Amino acid sequence: MAESIEKGSMAGDTLTANEAVRFLWEWRTYRNEGFWQTFYLMGFAVIILTIAPYFFPDMVKKLGAAVLAFPIVTFLLSGFTSYLLVVEYKLYKVADRRYRELLGKFVPQDIQGWLFRRPLGKVIAITFALFGTVVQVISGAVLLSLAYGVLP
Repeated sequence: MAESIEKGSMAGDTLTANEAVRFLWEWRTYRNEGFWQTFYLMGFAVIILTIAPYFFPDMVKKLGAAVLAFPIVTFLLSGFTSYLLVVEYKLYKVADRRYRELLGKFVPQDIQGWLFRRPLGKVIAITFALFGTVVQVISGAVLLSLAYGVLP
């Protein structure tokens, strides 16, 4: 692996294969961490915004139909988060593909199974969006019924 990989057009502006693999591993790790940090941080925000009105039932009754702002904002945040997750996943796949190309014949055996043959990042993003949509519709209905005294 002593051969060098051209980085630019200037003489001496090259990376060795080992340096390139190390660089791509770090980039791939950074992208992976970015995906999961987005998932956890925004997931926490969505959960907090979903359950917050239920801790203040008096406020829900005072707000009336305005209480729907909570599920609407949470729905929008969930959709935006799903978009961010897809972007993070695509960036990760670019780094992963290039990393695997540089490894060549040294690529480790991939984990087999149905789940790992799917683009996991996209599955998580779509699930996040669907879960956010369904939960916010149900939450909106429950909050409206609480606001107008339908439920005890």
